[in-house]
Amino acid sequence: MRYVLLLFCILASSALTAQSLKQWKALATEAQENAQFQTATAYWLEVMKLDSTTFEHSVNYAECLRETKDYRSALFYYEKSFKKDRGRIF
Repeated sequence: MRYVLLLFCILASSALTAQSLKQWKALATEAQENAQFQTATAYWLEVMKLDSTTFEHSVNYAECLRETKDYRSALFYYEKSFKKDRGRIF
């Protein structure tokens, strides 16, 4: 019984994280499309905290950092994205 409860808690928490990831991503995308790059940067940072392994997240975060003139950080995330992509797209 304890294992069933533990499994339920794990599944519930992962579902909540996935939902908040979708919400953060939607907010970040909307702010970026509206050229609100400071806001978008903050939202993409939250996305990156939840899932930093996705190529799209890294590139969008780097783009917003570049737009806010944080070139050093932008370069770091562009390079990180390039390594993930292995030169296929980027």
